[in-house]
Amino acid sequence: MCSASIGAGEHVVRLEQQVQRVMERQNRQDMRVAVERPYSQANQLVTHGADIDELMETCGLTRGEAELLIMMQRAS
Repeated sequence: MCSASIGAGEHVVRLEQQVQRVMERQNRQDMRVAVERPYSQANQLVTHGADIDELMETCGLTRGEAELLIMMQRAS
């Protein structure tokens, strides 16, 4: 009985570790999506003719980022 209890305790610890790893992975994924989203939206706005000021205001980009996106869109 005692060894079964120890085995169950070890199993719970392993499960908690797995859950922790999954949560950390999810947090990293959420952060990556949050970072990529403004650029995706900005790219769509540039495609529809947005200017630098509009990109800065709408997407929270710096002037340099907005200029770069517009230059990249024009080059392609």
